[in-house]
Amino acid sequence: METPRFEPDDVAGMVVFAEVARRGSFTAAAAALGMAKSVVSARVARLERSLGARLLHRTSRRVALTPAGTAVWPMCERVALAAAEAREAMLHDSQEPRGRLRINAPVSFGQRWLGGPIASFVARYPLLEVELVLQDDVVDVVGGGWDAVVRLGVVRDPELTSRRFAVDHLVCVAAPSYLARHGQPERPEELATHVCLRYSNVPRDREWRFRGPEGEIPVPVNGPVASNDGGLLAALAEAGAGFTIAPWFIVADAVRAGRLVAVLTGFMGAELPCQVVHAHGRRPSARVRSLVDHLVAAFRVPPWGRLPSSSPAVSPES
Repeated sequence: METPRFEPDDVAGMVVFAEVARRGSFTAAAAALGMAKSVVSARVARLERSLGARLLHRTSRRVALTPAGTAVWPMCERVALAAAEAREAMLHDSQEPRGRLRINAPVSFGQRWLGGPIASFVARYPLLEVELVLQDDVVDVVGGGWDAVVRLGVVRDPELTSRRFAVDHLVCVAAPSYLARHGQPERPEELATHVCLRYSNVPRDREWRFRGPEGEIPVPVNGPVASNDGGLLAALAEAGAGFTIAPWFIVADAVRAGRLVAVLTGFMGAELPCQVVHAHGRRPSARVRSLVDHLVAAFRVPPWGRLPSSSPAVSPES
């Protein structure tokens, strides 16, 4: 059997194929690469001809890897990574960061606190193009093609490198109207008899954990509402629907205005680190380094203000 002829131009095809395989879509790959969909399709087709094998099953909605595509995908990913690192090495020596920077961040944090820092960031680096996507699900940093991801809480993934740019705490809050009807608990264990609004994006969302002089205090909680959006839970709490646990950056204004009350004073918990993460083992790009440095400077004094000394923090379930 004749060995398929491999052309130097197929390096570009391997990079494009890796992007299509990663995203499962020619359209999504074209958007990520900044190419026309027809160009992406043509480069993959040329690679298939050079290799003498069909790499993708194409349908009207998405694409799927063939056995041959599955076999060559890891090699193409390595080629794509090498090409990206080569570009970064060239850009590292330039006077200022440039190119596209894809950032993912939690919804409530991004909406409330990232607008100003990102605006000043792009003003400072006009050669950068920023794509900022907000979602509360924990995304695949490498597989999703993210340059940087803002994470709240402890990051335990060994494949990721993180740098802290701010620190917050979780607090337990309820509206004055709810407390007037049902009373204010003096011990965390009393929450087991109250309506609790749960954040569904963490493991064991039906157990809240506090810390007191005697150590950690796990509390089983129940309630009719769970949500993956901390801002919505805070709004429900303001409406008198029950207790919720939220980052101080979400509820600080409502507590200061008296719309919410931070309860269970004295039961302090762990810090909630605000971090930027990227793939471990890669030298962070000039774009990512500039973003992290900018966020560290922007949040040197947290804009949501300090947590009142009388307000407890709750240990996050990360």
